[in-house]
Formats: sequence, structure tokens, C-alpha cells
Amino acid sequence: MKSGFTLIELVVAISIGSILSLVLYRSLSDATTVSLRITSITDTDNQIALLYNQIDKDISTAFLPEQIFQTELKQTETPKTDQKTTTTGQEMKQFKIEKPFYAEIENENLKVISIINTNPLRGFDEVVPLIVQVAYRLVQDKESPGSFKLYRQQTSKIGTEIIDDKDMKKFRGYEIVTGLKSFKSQFIFKNLKEGETTPEAVKLKEWKSDAILQKYKRQLPEFLELEGEIQDEAKKRTRQFKFVIPILAKYQEQKIEKKPSLFSTLMTGTPK
Repeated sequence: MKSGFTLIELVVAISIGSILSLVLYRSLSDATTVSLRITSITDTDNQIALLYNQIDKDISTAFLPEQIFQTELKQTETPKTDQKTTTTGQEMKQFKIEKPFYAEIENENLKVISIINTNPLRGFDEVVPLIVQVAYRLVQDKESPGSFKLYRQQTSKIGTEIIDDKDMKKFRGYEIVTGLKSFKSQFIFKNLKEGETTPEAVKLKEWKSDAILQKYKRQLPEFLELEGEIQDEAKKRTRQFKFVIPILAKYQEQKIEKKPSLFSTLMTGTPK
């Protein structure tokens, strides 16, 4: 008589094997899902941390210089016996600060913000002044419709040129984060109205320097609140973020002096 498996034994063995395969597949699927979720959370958290770390340093050190001096080359002719000799020297010229702290929104998102601070980014073997003007610019991501990239620009030439450099052709922009779905701002400060004893909290979505100076008699807010939503590299999950950055510099009215201040020394490296 030949030995072998009966039909019932084969059916039982196949059933047990199917159950084990299903359990293993489910475990593998759950592990893959958890791994992707952890990767997504890590990716978005890293971008949020990078954004906060950089923008916190820039915004918190923003200040309003009392005055700005810029060096210009000037040629002068000096008589020497029968000949004239031409020498080239430096001349310090004072100019008015336009939009020392400026922010503009577009479709409820922070389009551009420009500040003067003491947090320059330095490249390898590069000499950069201690005081620079920094601009953050929100740009539409062409590869991902509906999302944005945030760039950081920097220049030692204080003025409005970096604000007007929308295409980032004059001042190079460095990408800070990508995948932003929204990026909203609120500029917060306390305002004491005439005749009142308790100040009220004022919250503005953008900061137009001239209008705010005329209405509230100030050029710097006390806090900047940033709120937004960012998506992971797979563009499947989004995460919200919100942080408040204090501006450490105290507001002071702009003063004009005849002699170069410490600011001019920091800008040019030339002592008083």
C-alpha cells in the first residue's frame, strides 16, 4: 500500500500556509506604512527646524540703524611743483534708510520680508561685513503647482535694491525650504493710544514702513508670528507649524549725526 497525504491533509496544510502568508504580508505592510510615516514626519520636521533656526537668527537680530554711511571713491588733484598729481581716496557719505524693516504679502502669504541685522552668512574664505540686509522671498515652485520655495538673499549694500530684486538676478538667493503650501505672517506690537493707560496689541499682516511710521510712530514690531503648512518630499502628507520670534532690538527714533557712528565702522571696517 502506497503512503501519502490525504486530500484533507493537503487542504489543512494549504490553509495554514495561506494564513501565515497573510499574517506576514500584513505585518510587512504595516511596517512599510510606519516607516514611510516616520520618514515623512522626519522630513517635514527637519525642514521646519531648518526654517526656524535660520529665520529666528535673522529676525531676532533685526534692528534700526541710527544712520548709514557708505564709502565712495573720490579722485582729487593735488598740485606738486609744476605738475598735478591725481590721488584716489575714500569719502564717507550719509544717506537715508528707506524701508529698514519691510514686509509685503500676496494672496495672504508672506511674499517678501527685508530686515537689517547682524547675522551675515559667510562663505569659504569670504569677507562679509558684520551688518547686512537680508531678504526672504517666497517663490512659486514650478515643479509642484500649489506649493512654494523660500529663498534667502543677502547684501552689504543697504537700500531697497534687494527688495525690488524679484527675479533674484542681482542678489543670489539660497533655498531654505521647499514644499510650503502656505506661509502667513503677523507683526505684533503694543500701542498706547493718547489718553489711555493700557496699551492694546496691534497685529498686522504686512509691514509697510512709511505708513506704519506715520500711523503708529514706530519702525520695528516687537514680535513676528509665522504660521504655515509644509508637505513632505513625497507630496502626500502635510504638517502645520507656528512659531513666534521676538525682535530683540528696542525701537528708537532715527537720529542724524555729523560724524560716522559705530555702524559705519562695522560696515566699512574704518575706525572713526
